[in-house]
Amino acid sequence: MRQTQTPENKQPQAEVINLFGSRLGEIASEHCRQEQQERLLKRALEVAEMLDQLDGQLSVDRERAVAMLAEYSGLLGLVVEDIRAIRDMDESFGGRQGGQPKLAGLALQFERGIAYLLGVFSVVSSGEVLPVYNWKLVHRDVQEVLGTSQDLIRLLEPPVMKSAA
Repeated sequence: MRQTQTPENKQPQAEVINLFGSRLGEIASEHCRQEQQERLLKRALEVAEMLDQLDGQLSVDRERAVAMLAEYSGLLGLVVEDIRAIRDMDESFGGRQGGQPKLAGLALQFERGIAYLLGVFSVVSSGEVLPVYNWKLVHRDVQEVLGTSQDLIRLLEPPVMKSAA
């Protein structure tokens, strides 16, 4: 490779950018983390709304609840896939070495809870008659996942929205 000689008193015409010392990597990582959190917040809000409606119907009208379970099964399947894709972007959600951030743990718990509910919903919506005790377990499981989604929402909400609530 041939190097050109420049006179010692000549200044470069453009600013030299050191790509190895720049903050571009940090900026890209921060943007990715924000996008990941926004997508997770959106999914948590959707699931919280669905499960809140279902929670009300489970104790009032079981026939309507079974219809809602069948309707939500497909939607929750898509949500599980999307949460898995969100977690695949960065399982630590931007956390550094040492421990798993609370957000990453909640996201994993949320994904597993929805996947579990999906299995329960498929059994219930298949037409099997469940004893009262099993309906109470379904109700409890819905409330647990609803609580996890609400925890995620509280953790991910921008401070402006939190103060308005």
